[in-house]
Amino acid sequence: QVHFERAPLPAMGRIIPQAVFEAPEEKSGPSEASEGVRKRKSDNPKKKSKPKEEAGTSLSFAGRAVFLLVVCSGLYFQFLGTDSGSVKSAGGSQKAPEGPPRALSAADSIDLLMQLNELADLAGKLAAAQKLDEETVIILGESLDAIEAQLPVRDKSDSVLDGLWEMILTVRGQIYAKGLGLSDEELEKKYNLTTYSSPTHWDDHYTRNQDEEFDWYLDWDKKEANTTLKDVFLHPESSMFLGDPADKKMMILGSGNSLVSEKLHGAGWGDITNIDISKVVIDQMQQRYPAEKYPGMNWLVMDANKLEFEDDSLDAVVDKGTLDAMQVNIDVLKPIQEVYRTLKPGGTFTSVTFDPATKRVGQMQKANDAWASCSSLTIQKETSLGESFVFVHKCVK
Repeated sequence: QVHFERAPLPAMGRIIPQAVFEAPEEKSGPSEASEGVRKRKSDNPKKKSKPKEEAGTSLSFAGRAVFLLVVCSGLYFQFLGTDSGSVKSAGGSQKAPEGPPRALSAADSIDLLMQLNELADLAGKLAAAQKLDEETVIILGESLDAIEAQLPVRDKSDSVLDGLWEMILTVRGQIYAKGLGLSDEELEKKYNLTTYSSPTHWDDHYTRNQDEEFDWYLDWDKKEANTTLKDVFLHPESSMFLGDPADKKMMILGSGNSLVSEKLHGAGWGDITNIDISKVVIDQMQQRYPAEKYPGMNWLVMDANKLEFEDDSLDAVVDKGTLDAMQVNIDVLKPIQEVYRTLKPGGTFTSVTFDPATKRVGQMQKANDAWASCSSLTIQKETSLGESFVFVHKCVK
C-alpha cells in the first residue's frame, strides 16, 4: 500500500512528498510488518550500487534522464496556479516568487536538480505500483510548484536556467501524461506540456540548442568506466562489435545531433541513414553534414513506428536512447518490430540504454521471438554525482 505524507526537507525550503510504503498485515501472528511500521527509502542504510535487473517502468526514464542531463549537458560543470483538486498547465508555471528573483548559485542549481531527480524517481515508483492517479498527480504537482517557486523567470539566454525549466516542465508533462492517461497530443493541447516522446519537445529543444553536439549515455572518445563508445562498437573483441562496415547499410534510430554517425562514417560505414522525428534537428544536421563532404550520410525525418525502409534491407540498426525516450509515453514494441522487419538475416540491432537486459532484451523478444541470438554489456560509470549504469544490448536477426 502506498500513501503520502508531506514532509518538509531543509534544502532551500523544498517540500517533497514522501511516499510511504506500508506492509499489509500478516495473518500468522504479530510482527513488525503487522504493526504497520512504515519504512521510508531515506531511512534505509545505503548500499553499494548495483544494476537493477527488475523490469522498470516507462516513467522511471524521467528521473534517469534528469540525472543524465545534469552530468552530460554541462549544467553541472557550468555552473493553472494550482488550485485544490486541479492540475495546471505550463503556461502558468513559469512565474518566479514575488519580489526580485535571486540568481542561482551552482549549489542551488545542483540541489534543485537533485530534488527533481528525487521527485521523478518517486513518480516512477508510484507508476510501477499503479498508484499514479489524479490525486497523486496533484500532490506531485504541488512539489513541482515548490521547485519552480525557487527559480527566477525563465530566461532562454541563460542556458543553465533554461535547462532547469526545460527539465521541470518535461517531468511535469511525463507525470501528467502517465497519471492522467493522456497521449502526447492530448497533453500538449490541454496543459501545454510535452514529454520526451513528443516531436514538439525535441523541435523546441533543438531550436534552443542548435549549436550543441550532444552525446547521451557514453562518450565516443572519452573513457568512462575504462571504455568508450568507440571501443564498444568498433573493437573486434567487443561483444557489441558492429562488424565489418564494407558495403553495409546502417540506420541510426533517433539520431538527434549526436556525433556517433559522423564517427561511424569516418570508421568506414559509408552508407548511414539517420532518422529522427524532429524536423528541426534533421534540417540542422543536413546543413552540418553536406552530402558532398559526407557522401553516403543521409538525414531523414521519419517516425520509428513507421520505418520507410523495405523488408530485409539494412545490415545494422543502432538505437542510443531513442527507445528510452519513446517508452515514456509510447509502447516501443512497434518500432522494435519495424527494426526487425527492415533488417537482413544476420543483421544486428544494437540498443544503448538505461534498461537492463530483463527489460530491453525482453522487449525485443516480445516484439519478435525469432531473433537468432541476443547479448548484453553492462557499463558502470562513476560521475561527480554518483554511480550510474549504462547497458548495451545486441540482437541478431
